[in-house]
Amino acid sequence: MSKDIIPALSVGVFSATPIGMIVADGPAPEFDVWMEYGRGLRKVKAALKFVFGDWLNFGETAYGEKYTQAIDETDWKYGTLANIAYVCNAIEFSRRHENLKFEHHYEVSKFEPDVQDDWLAKAESEGWTVKELRRQCDIATKGFTVERYIACPGCAHEFPLKGAKYIMVEVTE
Repeated sequence: MSKDIIPALSVGVFSATPIGMIVADGPAPEFDVWMEYGRGLRKVKAALKFVFGDWLNFGETAYGEKYTQAIDETDWKYGTLANIAYVCNAIEFSRRHENLKFEHHYEVSKFEPDVQDDWLAKAESEGWTVKELRRQCDIATKGFTVERYIACPGCAHEFPLKGAKYIMVEVTE
């Protein structure tokens, strides 16, 4: 059994290791404590790409090092790390939306900061998925959207397109 405790993920009776969680001997914690630990894990999962991106950008600024060492420390490929760092550099910490996924931020990272802010605010207020944000950005900037799925007209269930990677749908609203 691994005793390599991960301090950043260990709280109270819960100790995280590379292969799972260890619960300290003794009485079980209160249900609310157990639930709070689970909520914390969910937040860690949601924050991971942002944290890695900021970590990469800090390393580049402070030490002039970035991807070579980072690839050795993570299981992500160069392109993934480069995209993560790009998004975090393009959208500074104070402008990120906690209620949106990293992928929402990725979709708007190519725009100027004021445009990013508008799209992120709209996505949050409208409750858009990443797919819907991408669609809205495509319509606004290109006049069409790229669809990778086709919806059944009867039930609206989405099916992946076969034989083509995507279709372009012109929007005339």
